[in-house]
Amino acid sequence: MRIHHVFWLVLASQPVVTSAAEVAPERNTRIFPVTARDSALGGPQVGDSESSFANPAALGFLKQSQACAGGRTGLLERAGSLLGVSVDLGPWGAVQVGGSLETFGFQSQRNEYGAVTGTFESGQKSGILGYGISRGHLSMGLSGVWGQVAVSSSKETRTQTKIGVLGEKAGFTAGLTGDWAGGSGDHFGNLALGIGHAVKGPAATGKAFLSAETRQQARPLLRLGFEGIIADVLAFRVGYQGARGLGGFGGFRAGIGFKVKNIGVDYAFEPEGDLGDEHRVTLSYGFVPLIRTLTLTERVEKLLSQGRALQEEKNSTGAAAKFSRATGLDPKSKEAWHGLGYALYGQRDMAGAKMAFQKYLELAPDDVSMRTWVEGLAGY
Repeated sequence: MRIHHVFWLVLASQPVVTSAAEVAPERNTRIFPVTARDSALGGPQVGDSESSFANPAALGFLKQSQACAGGRTGLLERAGSLLGVSVDLGPWGAVQVGGSLETFGFQSQRNEYGAVTGTFESGQKSGILGYGISRGHLSMGLSGVWGQVAVSSSKETRTQTKIGVLGEKAGFTAGLTGDWAGGSGDHFGNLALGIGHAVKGPAATGKAFLSAETRQQARPLLRLGFEGIIADVLAFRVGYQGARGLGGFGGFRAGIGFKVKNIGVDYAFEPEGDLGDEHRVTLSYGFVPLIRTLTLTERVEKLLSQGRALQEEKNSTGAAAKFSRATGLDPKSKEAWHGLGYALYGQRDMAGAKMAFQKYLELAPDDVSMRTWVEGLAGY
């Protein structure tokens, strides 16, 4: 079973400028926050296994627990921030919690022809809770957001619940989400479908995403994004978000990302046409939480015990399978590589046994007797 995930601590927010006819549903659909990476790809992509805000099912697939922080500024004197964490629970999936705060100097209200009909001060704060779990190539997730929107002197409470599924296989991803939102008398649901594809080369990886969202009382929303990653360190991104009704380059997005070991920095630039530009920055730090470490250790020890028992029963094939799974969970386990070497040797797989023993010797260089014995396998 593939279970990955992620601690998210992200400071970012969603754009909230629409036509007068779409103000209420637009504000509802944008309660969920986004990161700088999400923004640069044209907005959160439902088929992206790294975007848990777009699709909570991504919580079951993301590769590393993370802590992130960032912010946004620009567009109509706006500033925003979000604080959140997501915890990898191993075989029990992953959970995500967070909260955001957003303020505006003023917000424009537009009619169906794009003309500004008025402005008003506003702000928003919200909290998010999500859960996801994967089984094989399929993941499922559920998340909810509670938000309070302040417009001038009035306040509105808004909620949104989102359920999603995400499949991932052979470089392709496909996701589907449905959500139900409400608050202060307006209730509605949205559906979103997204796909993605990744192509890996010797030194670079390319990814493409496409998603479409149906929205009640508003035009459908189309998102398109591309990402190029060089040596798993530097990333270039460009995206487009349709149905914006903005002049100039409104709707287009661009950004870069940089990652060294467990530390990452992402930046996104959003030209909003006549409304000005917006900038987002997200900082991230990856780590393994204590609960994940304990769970991993227990799973490895169980596999080692099963492998040893099968070895005693002269079942080299079964033992090799157990030891191989242990090396996958913990590549630094000397016992796992040692057991795998002997199991493969029992199957007369000399090449495989030699490779496993060499891995063991990299972790235990002082085992002179084993090194001498492995050197004797060179003739096989």
